[in-house]
Amino acid sequence: MEKYVWKWKQFMRSRSEGLFPRLLKLGHNNWLRQVLFTPATQAARQAACTIVEALTSIPSRKQQVLDLLTSYLDELSIAGECAAEYLALYQKLIKPPQWKVYLAARGVLPYIGNLITKEIANLLALEEATLSTDLQQGYALKSLTGLLSSFVEVESIKRHFKSRLVGTVLNGYLCLRKLVVQRTKLIDETQDMLLEMLEDMTTGIKLVNI
Repeated sequence: MEKYVWKWKQFMRSRSEGLFPRLLKLGHNNWLRQVLFTPATQAARQAACTIVEALTSIPSRKQQVLDLLTSYLDELSIAGECAAEYLALYQKLIKPPQWKVYLAARGVLPYIGNLITKEIANLLALEEATLSTDLQQGYALKSLTGLLSSFVEVESIKRHFKSRLVGTVLNGYLCLRKLVVQRTKLIDETQDMLLEMLEDMTTGIKLVNI
């Protein structure tokens, strides 16, 4: 805990340099990533999120912060529930539809789709390799699926990207149906979310008999 406090003091000390440039510098050297997802203390994660959020009041800066936070989505697979504060901040920042459109134009949907595919591949590998189950298995997958769903809820995004996403969503749904050993409540909820997205992207056609 002490080392994080010390680094925050170092981070805040030089007023002449400017807080926002220092944030981006820290973001690119991976230190901010380490604090946002540290398993050491929730307080440090929340403090980091609070400072990051405070820097998004100017639209041009918010774009840069969103780009930076988006690049951290791959951390969910490792961080698990230690990503909760980061996820809450990210979801809050992208709630206005215009920011979802901005990120969609920047390529976030294929990125999230690839992360979902990787998570499912890991689950399938575990299904073959072990007879034990972690009840928290699927946290990252459910979180990523929820993010993808929130983007698809924006009509213009769904219309533009559904043809490129439907294969990923369908394959994910079919793969999750195969799970037995690794099936948890989180996996069940993710499977339901994928089915809902699939039905939505295929103009309401019911696919329950797949």
